[in-house]
Amino acid sequence: MSKNLALLNDEPIQALLEEGSSFDGEMRFQGTARIGGKFQGHIQGQGTLIIDSTATVEASIEVNHLVVLGKLIGQITASRSVLMEPPAHFKGEVTTPSLSIKEGVTFEGSSKKMTPS
Repeated sequence: MSKNLALLNDEPIQALLEEGSSFDGEMRFQGTARIGGKFQGHIQGQGTLIIDSTATVEASIEVNHLVVLGKLIGQITASRSVLMEPPAHFKGEVTTPSLSIKEGVTFEGSSKKMTPS
C-alpha cells in the first residue's frame, strides 16, 4: 500500500457502502466516503472518495480526491487528484490536475488535465 493511501486510511469515514451492499442513485458527501460494494449512479463529494478493491462502481463522479482500488466505469472529475492502485480496473474518462496510475492497474480510457481550483 502506498504512503498516500495509508494516510487516507486514518481519516474518519463519513459515508460507507460495505462489501455485499448495493445502491442505485445519487450519493452526496463531505469528508471521506468509502465504497466496498456495488454502486450505480452519480457521486458528488467535497472530500475524498475511496473505491475499495471489492467495489464495482458505474458512475459519474465529482470529488476533490479519488482513490481507486476496485472496478470503476464512468466519468471522473477530481479537482485535486486521482490515485489508482492495483487491483484497480478503470474504464472511462478522467479529468484532474494530478493522475497517478500504479503498475498493475488496468486503465482503458482517456485523461484530461485540468487546472487546480
